[in-house]
Amino acid sequence: MPEDKWDVGGSLSELSASEYLLFNSDKYRLTADSAVDPSGSTFSGGLNLSPKYDSLPSARLEAEGGLDKRPSATLSVGTKLLNFESRFEDVSKEEGGKVLTNTVSGKAGPFRAFYSETDQPGNRDLQQTNIGGSLAVGPVELFARRNQSSQDVVDPRDARFFK
Repeated sequence: MPEDKWDVGGSLSELSASEYLLFNSDKYRLTADSAVDPSGSTFSGGLNLSPKYDSLPSARLEAEGGLDKRPSATLSVGTKLLNFESRFEDVSKEEGGKVLTNTVSGKAGPFRAFYSETDQPGNRDLQQTNIGGSLAVGPVELFARRNQSSQDVVDPRDARFFK
């Protein structure tokens, strides 16, 4: 099996900050990106691991947050055929607290499908499940989706007051 060789493109003293964050191997390319909104109150950044061949999986890790935005992070790994994404959002306690969403999606020819679960324990154990799929037939696309949701009706701390 050939060994990956990393190439940073010259001496480190000649590289700009963006070039320094760009690396290449025989099979993958790692890049980083960042952005700040015009007011300077929100920052986002990410790492991309991009394959040089479509048969290999790719990955992206991104995070954002700032003065006006609560932190969130997303990890996505997969290929065009099958992809997994996990998203974490730090929502305020008044809005139910932390949210975690995991999604598996896939595409094969004219078929697409996804399955997603969302959990928010601080919002009376909110759990949501979304399942969907589509079939493209020429200019027509048939789509089906089912959403399920469950939540404790009464906060467990108050349940003793109800029969």
